Amino acid sequence: GLKHVIPIQAAIDSGADDIDIIMCQPAEDSSIYTKHLGVIGFSERCLDIMINQIIDADVKLTQLYNRLVNAGLESNKRFINIKIIRPNKNLECSSLNFDQNEIQKTIIQGYQDAKDQYNNQI
Repeated sequence: GLKHVIPIQAAIDSGADDIDIIMCQPAEDSSIYTKHLGVIGFSERCLDIMINQIIDADVKLTQLYNRLVNAGLESNKRFINIKIIRPNKNLECSSLNFDQNEIQKTIIQGYQDAKDQYNNQI
């Protein structure tokens, strides 16, 4: 659902010590939005912003726990290695676009960006 976009806690509860998070937007939003998005475009933009804020909050909370664990201030938690993979630029395809050609382009871009971030290890 919308509240648990990336189920970090579920992965931790299942015993994960290493978590890879694949984001659909770059760290810095490089897109240019015009004033004339229309209702659907504006709604898509709002949804993107909301989802990114939820993801960022989940990641920051896990990083906070990691700092507390490292400082010896949290004995009920363990350190979790987090690797975040983000595209180098905004994806061309909307998450509400189900055109197979556009989806394939996005998959290729995502694979290349992940490969670049993993130093060509995949």
